[in-house]
Amino acid sequence: MTEPPQTSVPPTRFVGLLVGMIRHPRATLEHIFALPRRPWRRVALVIIVAAILPVVAAYSTPPAQATAPFDGGAVAPGPGAVSAVPVGPRGVNMGVDPGRVGMEPGEMMPMPRPSPLAGLVLPALGSTAGLVVNWLLWSGVLYVIGTMVGGRNTFGHMLHMIIWTWVPYGVRGILQAGYIWITKEPIAHQGLSGLVAAETASMGVSLTPSMGTVVLQSLLGRVDIYLFWHVALVVVGLVTVAHLSQRKALTLALASWVLLTLLGLLPSVILGSFAGLRLG
Repeated sequence: MTEPPQTSVPPTRFVGLLVGMIRHPRATLEHIFALPRRPWRRVALVIIVAAILPVVAAYSTPPAQATAPFDGGAVAPGPGAVSAVPVGPRGVNMGVDPGRVGMEPGEMMPMPRPSPLAGLVLPALGSTAGLVVNWLLWSGVLYVIGTMVGGRNTFGHMLHMIIWTWVPYGVRGILQAGYIWITKEPIAHQGLSGLVAAETASMGVSLTPSMGTVVLQSLLGRVDIYLFWHVALVVVGLVTVAHLSQRKALTLALASWVLLTLLGLLPSVILGSFAGLRLG
């Protein structure tokens, strides 16, 4: 008897695998790695699209308006003078007196919409590049350290597993895009970063945040329920794919997250250092 030809997973089965990663992750991962051809490219494409959706949603919403209304009696510049007009927490906009451009006192000044390149294309490319770099870094760290502690796997296996464990972030992207489209408001604070209060002056003008504030906001912005879900899937994946014990898998997953988070905070440290030098 001849064996039937090996075929790729049909679309209905692929959708079932996505649902299975949410309902029964361990059994689903075991089934995925038992397949002759693992559909990792399709799940990677789905996650990339889900990560880009909030960018598209934020760009498609109307431009935000200033949070501070114009007060026509507060400033009385001379003819042709340049007035300092408050436009919200981003600072002071040096522009023409609003009365000269037909704006009434108390009217909110709309913020300009960025160009498609700056507001849509570049953020989408940045999200995609960030995903790919994260997948490669996670796979490399887990593969190297996992092999040292007795794991039995290859880098390719680890990469496929990591991509599937990114399903929670795909769910987050879809939910965030839906929130932006429904409320017509962008998400100002990712994760728990909103717990860190912005440093503002008495006049409501934003100050350049200190390095500690920048780093803390960047760290807390990475912490949400989807992070814990992702780490739990990584533990399940290490047990299933690398054949590690649950204790080793949990230790390896947490250690990898700490290491890669510290690496990811370096840009925030550099930016905070430059901000401190500029203020000094």
